[in-house]
Amino acid sequence: MSHRSPPLVLSGLFFLALSSACPSSTAPAPLDLPDGCNPLLGGVDCVLPYPSDVFVVADASSPSGKRVQMTGAAKMTTVHNLSADVNDLIAADGYSRTPTIAAVLGKAVADRGFVHIRDNPEASTTTTSHTLILDAESGEAVPHWVDLDGRADDPLQKALLLRPSVMLAEAHRYVVVLQGITGDDDKAIAAPEGYRRLRDGDDVSSDDALAPLAARYDDDIFPVLKKAGVDRKGTQLVWDFTTGVDVAAMGDMLQMRALVLDELAATPPVVTVDLVREDAGPGQWLQVQGTITGPSVMEGNAGPGTRLARDDDGRVRLNGTVTFPFRAVVPPSVRDGVQGAHPILFGHGFFGGQGEMTNGTTPRVLDAAYGVGFAIDWWGMSSQDVGVVVTGVGERVGESLLFGERVPQAMANWLSLTVAIQGPLKDAVDPRGRVAFRRSQDPSAPDVHVDGQGNDNAGAVFYDDEDGVDWLGISQGHILGGTHAALNPFLHRIVLQVGGCAFTHMMARASPFKQYLALLDIALDDRLLNQKVIATYQRGFDRFDPSQYAPYVLNEDLPFGPPSGREHKQLLLQVGVADHEVPNVASWLHARALGIPLVTPSAKDVPLLQTAAAPASGSGLFVVDVGEDDSFYDEQQPAQVETSTHEGLRRTAEIRAQLRAFYDDGVIQNPCDGPCVGLQRINE
Repeated sequence: MSHRSPPLVLSGLFFLALSSACPSSTAPAPLDLPDGCNPLLGGVDCVLPYPSDVFVVADASSPSGKRVQMTGAAKMTTVHNLSADVNDLIAADGYSRTPTIAAVLGKAVADRGFVHIRDNPEASTTTTSHTLILDAESGEAVPHWVDLDGRADDPLQKALLLRPSVMLAEAHRYVVVLQGITGDDDKAIAAPEGYRRLRDGDDVSSDDALAPLAARYDDDIFPVLKKAGVDRKGTQLVWDFTTGVDVAAMGDMLQMRALVLDELAATPPVVTVDLVREDAGPGQWLQVQGTITGPSVMEGNAGPGTRLARDDDGRVRLNGTVTFPFRAVVPPSVRDGVQGAHPILFGHGFFGGQGEMTNGTTPRVLDAAYGVGFAIDWWGMSSQDVGVVVTGVGERVGESLLFGERVPQAMANWLSLTVAIQGPLKDAVDPRGRVAFRRSQDPSAPDVHVDGQGNDNAGAVFYDDEDGVDWLGISQGHILGGTHAALNPFLHRIVLQVGGCAFTHMMARASPFKQYLALLDIALDDRLLNQKVIATYQRGFDRFDPSQYAPYVLNEDLPFGPPSGREHKQLLLQVGVADHEVPNVASWLHARALGIPLVTPSAKDVPLLQTAAAPASGSGLFVVDVGEDDSFYDEQQPAQVETSTHEGLRRTAEIRAQLRAFYDDGVIQNPCDGPCVGLQRINE
């Protein structure tokens, strides 16, 4: 059966009716709650508010010494009575640094006075804000924005969703405050009975559910409100949660990285070139296809649905080798050039494949960037993994993040490809004996040219990897590329385009998630339960979410493993206004998490970012406007419209010119006369 309890709701509403009364001189009757319930809502809901330290227990085996555990009535289930608790698959040591925070108040909430997605999130930090996220140590408010679930028809099932606009601190406690929220009758909604008793100081010593919380509220939670200048008496719901330790979420990925880099240093990857084709399509003078054999950290054949290989202590281990396909493109500009081109790794889109580099406009982008492109599939989030996702989301919701088990192997494959580019690929030959990535030895060949000193480049490698390997990630290639950027020590200049971070923030607005959410609707058949499950997802996503890895791209050393080469890296985010596939707020959040400035002049102001005037050396966010209206973001569900932004950026001459300048010199140029507004797509 699904996680619904009508008697509890009725009981909770009864308590709500009492909540406007003054505290009784005698102790109220204990709350009648099933085991496992969060008691704050007094029976209205057993899971919410979430995340909450109510569900945190001690665990000596966890890096933080804690573990999130939901039991009894709080254990969420599907319509087929299967577990919908992702903590069954992925033990969480605490909560995400980019959480989706969910709550209800037991009564329909009027959507008035909240800071919404297109508002300046700084407005959420005033003491009068209806919603507050307070740092438990300093009392300072965290900027955020608020949704009411736009996919729920029943007003009582419209979850109130708070989404931080900046990353929270690691292993840090926060206090969430709801206050001044009204119903459709314009009257303030009464505090749920469980919280009301704590707020008003009722005697709860005989209440097994509330008694353990009373002292903690008095000692650790209500003092935070006082420090922040919040009137405790006017609050409707207050609770706290603690973020996890970074290494707990990143441990598998970092262990993979350390093992694979050591193995690649000892045993270089094996390269096979199967095919070299000339004039394979627009922007492709040469197309190369082949395979690479490198280290595996997966069970069995590392196919879709397989899990990470682990030793007796549960740590990721090497498990032989795996062979995966790659393809490469040498564009006409490189054929006609004298100098070695930029070796550019290309990350494909949402559950797509490496073929995206040889189809459509990408070869032309590489041609304009003077780059030799290399692509592989994002194992775990490629077209071949779709079946695993459908089975998980549509049926076994507790295992719906199983596809993420293969993402570390995808990162291992990228490391193998990078090492191959710097070594064995340079001399790899196809079955006919053609050296795939070197110019002809014949001085009269079309790819051999003479420089200004009279020297020809016959036999030279098409690309120059002296400073490392570059990256171009578009959409999912931006998202997972943001994680890869922290892991690959050989990366130099990294371009991330039309993506973002924090999956549970993105999926609320991103049109590609429509089908994902539709499957979840079938499995859960309850809109509020749907949002509760999604709120629990983010810590599982953190295993490969770029928000988790953002601080380690440019600013901090990884928690363990070989050096990341962060001092050598430069990063450019290219984002367009009104993207229907990846909401802009996810891009802004990623820029803030990376600690990079907004390059000006900008087509849009982005709050909470420092600015740097173009031309800017180093790293930055550059925003363009192709002329689309972003008001569709106000609708609190995946975009119901399509804009040209997501596909349009790479099809503009200005963005291509900016790419070339960045790859050449590491400088972010402004390719427009003023802000880049109303850019026209190239007709190709």
